[in-house]
Amino acid sequence: MISHGIPDTFVDIMVLAGVIIFAITTLSALLCSIFVTRNNLLYLGLQLALLFIVLSMSENWSYPLWFDAIFATLEDFHQTVRALLILSIGFTIDMAIRFFVWDVMIKRDGRLAVPKLLVAVIRALIYLFAGLTIMQFVYGQSITALATLSGAFALIIGLSAQSTLGEMFAGIAIALSQPFRVGDWVKVGSLDEGQVVDMTWRLVRIETRDRNIINVTNRVVSDSPVK
Repeated sequence: MISHGIPDTFVDIMVLAGVIIFAITTLSALLCSIFVTRNNLLYLGLQLALLFIVLSMSENWSYPLWFDAIFATLEDFHQTVRALLILSIGFTIDMAIRFFVWDVMIKRDGRLAVPKLLVAVIRALIYLFAGLTIMQFVYGQSITALATLSGAFALIIGLSAQSTLGEMFAGIAIALSQPFRVGDWVKVGSLDEGQVVDMTWRLVRIETRDRNIINVTNRVVSDSPVK
């Protein structure tokens, strides 16, 4: 049932206060992200998600009060708010992974220890899942065929790049566990002892005592005893 007046119950008044507060904080976070620093993007995502949550709770009176000139029907408003809520949750997850994984856990020596391709793939998967969720649960469109096609495509890519992906995830495991760092002297398996001079998403470079450079792939490092 649509209410055509200003909310008058206690719950609706609290929701209205939430809409106003989160609209202001969202605008503030957006302006700060544009003009000050992009480190506020995670906060912006949280504020957007909270704003769309309170809007979905108030749609019976907020639609005729503010949005009936924009959306033809309440159903259109309902679907738009829920779609934006799911996208904002996906954006928040993306920013959380960026700040708590890429920028903190895997960042060493002032550089990113994983390839940009992996970061891009994970971001794409987040927004793909959000898009499929919107199609299925907001607009009622069947995604079975699309999900099957996407899974088959991902399987083909995974099989064709199995070696590369293995090196990539082994590099992530090394970055997280940090058994050694650049500058340490190590002996990997039966290879000559040397000093670690570089660590990338694909390999570890070791300089031996006689100035030879050994490129050891991350999977070999992961599977070998390291002294």
